[in-house]
Amino acid sequence: MKKISKWISCILCCVFLMPNAIIPNAYACTQACFGITWDNSVDLSDLSIQMCPSKYFTDSKINSAMFGWNDISSNIQVTQYTSSPNGLESDDADINFHEEELTGTLVGLTHLYRKNIFGKYIEIEDSELDSNYKVSQARIGLAPRLSSASDRNRYRFAAHELGHALMMRHPIVVGCKEPAVMQTTSSHCATGFITNHDKENLIAKWGE
Repeated sequence: MKKISKWISCILCCVFLMPNAIIPNAYACTQACFGITWDNSVDLSDLSIQMCPSKYFTDSKINSAMFGWNDISSNIQVTQYTSSPNGLESDDADINFHEEELTGTLVGLTHLYRKNIFGKYIEIEDSELDSNYKVSQARIGLAPRLSSASDRNRYRFAAHELGHALMMRHPIVVGCKEPAVMQTTSSHCATGFITNHDKENLIAKWGE
């Protein structure tokens, strides 16, 4: 009787463990990044961020999000984080955050710019995100209503938009439904923190 019980227990264990053994690699969706890259003149291991208005600069969750992508790839590091008094005209850093009135449910929006032959900033359109253009600067708009959002959402939206400036895509675009801070809310996979899946995507783009 004891032997039969042992065999039944063993079989049950196998039944419960087998599904876990065939689950696909949770971090296999590493194509969720844009084809474009930053200009060679930008030191990606010494990126600068400028925050405006100052209410976001002193926000602990936003502050934490500004460095959330550090220590994943040795090639990507935010080392300078400052506040600007120059309002919407401020664009002195590699990545500049501004307060911006956004339509619909948008809380954050990332604009990527390249320089033309005359040195003038030209916004890179969505249709050009897999082109050979080089990004010279990123400008990120945060909606005024973000300031009244929860701790989780203030971190998530800031980290999400910064991820776009680091050339991260929405994973859902490439058919991936793994939880990630880079997922859209509509995907039902969006998290309030940077996951291992986000980290794998960053490494896929920039190396270890």
